Amino acid sequence: MQRFRYIAILSITMSLQFSVAHAKTTVDAYFHSPLFGVDIETRKHELNTRVKTSASQKTGDLEKTDAALNLTSVYSSPWMTQSFKAGLDYTSSGSTDDATYLEEREYSVNHTVNVYFTTRSYGLLRGSWGRNTASGMENNFSARIGLGYFFIETVAIVIRGELGYQATLEEYTGDDPNNEFESSYGGVKVLWKFTPSASFTFEADFSQNTKDSSDQTAEAGAALTFVVMDGMSASFNYHYHFDGSPPAMEKKKVNTTLGFSMAVDF
Repeated sequence: MQRFRYIAILSITMSLQFSVAHAKTTVDAYFHSPLFGVDIETRKHELNTRVKTSASQKTGDLEKTDAALNLTSVYSSPWMTQSFKAGLDYTSSGSTDDATYLEEREYSVNHTVNVYFTTRSYGLLRGSWGRNTASGMENNFSARIGLGYFFIETVAIVIRGELGYQATLEEYTGDDPNNEFESSYGGVKVLWKFTPSASFTFEADFSQNTKDSSDQTAEAGAALTFVVMDGMSASFNYHYHFDGSPPAMEKKKVNTTLGFSMAVDF
């Protein structure tokens, strides 16, 4: 528990320090890409905010249509990038008059800081919180520290990878015991802008519990995005989630989401 708190406090403290250091910096509003990759040769002070609404079809524990609202705000400078993300996802199944009626409200917040060591390599700190009412997850706290590298960074293609360490604390409702564990993780992010108004993105992340070989999670997401008009875009997206040791209230290890979203950039 002490190690988890230490990493969480370190992540939050470093994030606040970077925020204060750049609070008075002149900001130029410009949205670079859905992955928020920073152009290596022309990094500058930027503040980008995106609000996204989406509707999707889920398969897994809840095979119903859901609605989601997400906010993303990213601040970039020549030597670092900060991103703040918050989301609300709502799903229901069955009739309100049916005993099998079930609602799922999933909340998520995370704050990530990337500090560039060179034009291609960077260190990262991330703190996050989540809650899922359907799975009985009252609170999910995690703190992540790691290294990242841009393998390719061009106008049309961005490919980068990350490796690191994560500490997680899961708090459940009722009498279910809390779960605290540490894991190693790796991830990759790809952006392909094949026309000035259309792009394809892919993200994958895998984590492995350092003490339990059967406890691993894998996530992958892909999106095809089109610019509808200046400051507005639409996308078709797919998300895959695997949990080797799901919470007690979740019956299936695999959940998928196929959806459509509209986004407005500021």
